[in-house]
Amino acid sequence: MQDIPVDVLSNLPVVLTVLLLVIAALVVYLTLMVRVIIDMLRHDVHGVLLTFAFLSLIPFPLILVLGIMVLTESTQIHVVQNWFEELKARVPVP
Repeated sequence: MQDIPVDVLSNLPVVLTVLLLVIAALVVYLTLMVRVIIDMLRHDVHGVLLTFAFLSLIPFPLILVLGIMVLTESTQIHVVQNWFEELKARVPVP
């Protein structure tokens, strides 16, 4: 069999586009994680959740799944906190 040389320049636009998309997604992910960690520090969240949040800043595929779980947990915490605040505003305190 004859080896066909791969023309690198023909695939360059595709490779650059994919690389830019991956970098942009990573920047968005890290930005969201830093915002979540700052919110967690403000609300005095349990140390274990903070530890997992700090670990999820490492851009490794399995740890990215952990980061997504921390992001969803953080949004659930905010939803519950907002729900309690609305409930306290509706119910008069004697």
